[in-house]
Amino acid sequence: MAAASVLEFATAFNTGDRRRLSQVFADDLPFKWYSVSRFATAEHFVVYDKPGLLRYFAERHARNEGLAFMRFAFVGKPRAVGNFSYRLLRWADDIGSGSREPYDGKGAVRCTSRGGRLILWSMGSA
Repeated sequence: MAAASVLEFATAFNTGDRRRLSQVFADDLPFKWYSVSRFATAEHFVVYDKPGLLRYFAERHARNEGLAFMRFAFVGKPRAVGNFSYRLLRWADDIGSGSREPYDGKGAVRCTSRGGRLILWSMGSA
């Protein structure tokens, strides 16, 4: 379920599908945070609410940001929450002139009868 949720997120993110992005992330109460750190420039972004997250995604899509996964590892499922780690390539008009940069991260999916919903996403440039 975690891998399917991450794949759905990447597809929706790369196409700028705001409706699907909203569906893949949990509602505000179980949603924890989404963060991105780019160590080369000391940039750090974090958001703790879903409306702010969706605004951030719209801004990033306007800058042609994309993600491509290189590795995904399911870590475990304590109490209906699936934890995972990953490595991906990230690019955008404002990231290294559009070149692809590697990022490592972790996340969590809340597993429900309706499928998985992302509740935590954290990534940093390698």
